[in-house]
Amino acid sequence: MRALPAFFLALLCSLPALATSHRFNAPEFNAGEAGYLSAGNSGGSWTPRIPGLTRPAGNPHMFPTTFTDTGFAVTCTPVCGIGDSFSTSLLMSGFTLQVYPYQGDPMIGTLTLLTQPIILRGSSGIAIAKFTLTGDLVACTNSTCNDELFGLDVNIHGYAKLTYSLVSGKLTVSSVSYVLPEPSSLVLFGTGLLSVIARVRFRAGRKGTSPAIRESV
Repeated sequence: MRALPAFFLALLCSLPALATSHRFNAPEFNAGEAGYLSAGNSGGSWTPRIPGLTRPAGNPHMFPTTFTDTGFAVTCTPVCGIGDSFSTSLLMSGFTLQVYPYQGDPMIGTLTLLTQPIILRGSSGIAIAKFTLTGDLVACTNSTCNDELFGLDVNIHGYAKLTYSLVSGKLTVSSVSYVLPEPSSLVLFGTGLLSVIARVRFRAGRKGTSPAIRESV
């Protein structure tokens, strides 16, 4: 009798592996990284983390892709100058999966990365800005997408790093990148931060105690 519940438990555990569609839009499921270089408008890469989909080797939930087609726009308010603000919009398409067993398979659809306004502090440098990355992608075995492998609903919020230069009123953004830590990394970071704060407060408390009180203790 015990074998029957065990069989059904094993069957339930195998269902995610049999599914062909993995759709999500929760930020913690989209933890990953992306990068764009404007040189030659060559596009860049995007590596999403998909907990519901497992690779047979390497990092089991990370799926590297590259994108080739981009549309990048910089909007300055009121003009492009130090003290003024700018925002960027990056449209990404032409994705191709770069990991076995989907090596070379296309991802049909687009992603749009939009940053909030950034104040120019100097003629060149690195700016950090809040961003949203949204869009829909479907992984397919061919460009006509007759056979769907899995789909993604992307809705990510975080901070992006932009490298820029300002010359004669013309603003150029040479690269855009973001990295989102996994939930476990966030927990570890938060725990470490709390321990540091506790230690600082403890030391501050000891310094604030008079020598006479310390001697009596």
